[in-house]
This record gives sequence, C-alpha cells and structure tokens, in this order.
Amino acid sequence: MPRTTEQRYSCHGCAGCCRDFTVELRPDDLARLEEQRWAERLGHSPTVEFRGRVWLRQKADGSCIFLEADGRCRIHAEFGLAAKPLACQLFPFVPMPGANGVQVGLSYACPSMIHNRGAELNSHLDDLRRLLRSLPELAEAKRRILLTGRLEASSREERDIIGAFERLIGRVDLPMEQRLDGCVWLTAMLRKAKLDAVRNERLKDLLDLLVDSFEEEIDGASPPPPSARQMKMLRQAVFAHIEDVKIGDVGRSGRRGRALRQFLAHRRFGRGVGDVGPIAAGWPETLRFEMVDRVAPARDQRQVREIDALTMRYLRSRIINGRAWGPGYYGLPIVTGLEALWLMWAATGWLARLHAGAIGRGEVTMADVEAALLRTDRAAGRAPWLGARGEQLRLAWLATGDGLRPLRRAMRLTDEPAE
Repeated sequence: MPRTTEQRYSCHGCAGCCRDFTVELRPDDLARLEEQRWAERLGHSPTVEFRGRVWLRQKADGSCIFLEADGRCRIHAEFGLAAKPLACQLFPFVPMPGANGVQVGLSYACPSMIHNRGAELNSHLDDLRRLLRSLPELAEAKRRILLTGRLEASSREERDIIGAFERLIGRVDLPMEQRLDGCVWLTAMLRKAKLDAVRNERLKDLLDLLVDSFEEEIDGASPPPPSARQMKMLRQAVFAHIEDVKIGDVGRSGRRGRALRQFLAHRRFGRGVGDVGPIAAGWPETLRFEMVDRVAPARDQRQVREIDALTMRYLRSRIINGRAWGPGYYGLPIVTGLEALWLMWAATGWLARLHAGAIGRGEVTMADVEAALLRTDRAAGRAPWLGARGEQLRLAWLATGDGLRPLRRAMRLTDEPAE
C-alpha cells in the first residue's frame, strides 16, 4: 500500500485517464473482451497490435474506444468495474516490484490525486489486494536497486536515503523553496561523494551530516542564473516529458512521418523561439516560447499554500513510494533518479509558466501547476526514452558544477508569500 499518509483519492469520474492514456492489455483482459463479444457488437476489433503488444483501440481524438459521450466507460456501464482491463481498474495506483512483494506508487496524472480529493488511501486496500493477485510476476520479480553506476544499494541504504529526503522535504519550519534547494544540493553531494567507500552505517552518518548542515551550506549561496545551454536542455527535457505517442497517429502517418515530426519538434524546443505547438486537449491554442519569461512565481498567499502543499505531497510520494528510481523509474540508480526528478520538477515549472502566460496571467496559479503536472507526471514510467542513455547523459551534464539548482530555482513555482 502507498505510504504517503497525507494523500487522499477517490475517482470523481472526470474521464481524463480515458481520454489521455493508451491502455496495454494482458491475456486475461483479452479473454474478457472476447467473452463480452465486442468485435461482433462494434463491427471491428476493439484492440490494435503495436510493436508486438496489444492495446485498446483509440478514437481519432486519442480517447478510448469505450469512452461514451457522457464520460462513462461502456464496459463498466454494461458489465461492471471488474470487467474492465486491469490497467484501467488500477489507475492511478502504480504497482511495481518491491523489497517485500509488490510496491504501489501513485500517479498524479489525475486531477483527483492532485487536488487530494476523496477517501483515505487505506480505504482502497481490499480492492488493491484483489487486483494485485492478477500480477504474480511482480511479486516474484527480483528488485535490484543501484546507488550510482554499478554500485548496488542495500535495503538499508535505500531506506536511509528515503529518510534523509523525507526529513528535508518535511521541514515545514522552512520555506518550500529552501527545502527544494536543499534537496537538489543534497543530491549533488551524493553524486560527488565516493559512495563505494561510504556504505550502510557510514552512509547514514553522511546523510545525517548533510541534512543537518544544508542550511549553512546553501545560505546566501544562490546559484547563478541558468546558462543559455542549460535552458536549451531544459526545454528539450520538457519536450521529452510531454511527447505523447498515440498508436492511431503512428498508424495513420507511419513511423517515418511520426519520427520526422518528433525531430522537428525537438529542434523547435531547442531553439525556444516562436510557436511551441499543441500540448494537450484543454490547453490554450496559442502557445509561444516567450510567454514563459513573462510569468513570475506565485506570490498570492492562498496560491502559495496550495502549490506548496501539492509540491510536498507529490515529491514525498515519488520518493517514498518507489517511483523515483529502480523498477519505478526505468531502472535508474538512486542518484540519477533523484536528478531526473528535480529536472522533471523544473520542467513542470516551465510548463506552468507557459500555461499561465498563454492565459494572460503574470503569476503562476494552482490551475497552471495542475495543467503542467498532468502532463509531466503521466510520462513517469510511460515514456521509456526518459530512461535511455541519451537522457542519462543530459542529466550527467546538467548535474556538473552547480548541478540542477540554477534550473530548478529559475523555474520555481512559488515565492514566499508577502506579509
């Protein structure tokens, strides 16, 4: 069960997941669809094969073939919740191999999760246990966690690292910006440390020392503004997080056509001039790169409180519930996964500013952060290119010198509320 105690969730029927996600099917899912006779009733197969896997077919707008006009799932309406594909029943819970069986993370590509609406997570425990019995391969999978490079982490070392970041993020006596600055700084210190010589108890001692001293280390030492090259790489990271490959699009335009569009979009984000291009349904149609620079962090006290509360819930969930490294994030080592998390949060800040600027706002609001996080978090675990060698090289380059602090600070979501 997820260990983020402050998080709540209930489905509120927004159907965002049905409009936005591509659903991979398991053999049991295919058997149920066959029993429900959808091919006969629809006049065509409800599934499509792509790269050796079977997926639910999508409509031209990218939504699920079973999504009805009133926002309901046709399978659910006719046959009940348990008749739906397993992935649909599980969302927004994300199962993965854990240290002792299956570990469950949380997806924030769901408005109810972002706004912390609904029942306590423990109320879903019985349903989760029932669903996880359909995933025996996860319980049996070997879970190998690396510290950095090829250095394998012990369970104790992973717990101690989680505990250190929990302590730092949980310092509610400090402004959120200072806590986040400390988190990025602590990650940079772990990259610089010779971890092969600092194991188990000695690693805990190092973590305690760094967490206890981070205020002195970063006090008055604000990082320089990000360079043009750093900003270019941030924009390219934004594109990597929002790139959304729809099976229907590939089928209509072919792989070459899709690859060409990806290449041109990647170049466009690298230049950072002119039209951004479409982001997602519900976003403003006119999006230009220069809009980002016109928007400041949130300063309104209510907006700051809401955004900071979401920031703490989200980052704690990613770290505590296993979605920042290892099986929960493309098998990346702990240090690399943490760096990817801070880059993702900077990308979220960039997108939030773009959304605010397109609407004509001068400061970020919770609505802008929601729109941004719905895009960036959906990529966590669903965009394999984020774990590829090229992305790891990007992270390694950005982590040199001042590390990711310049980018994260430049794209911060909030400033301290005015007195």
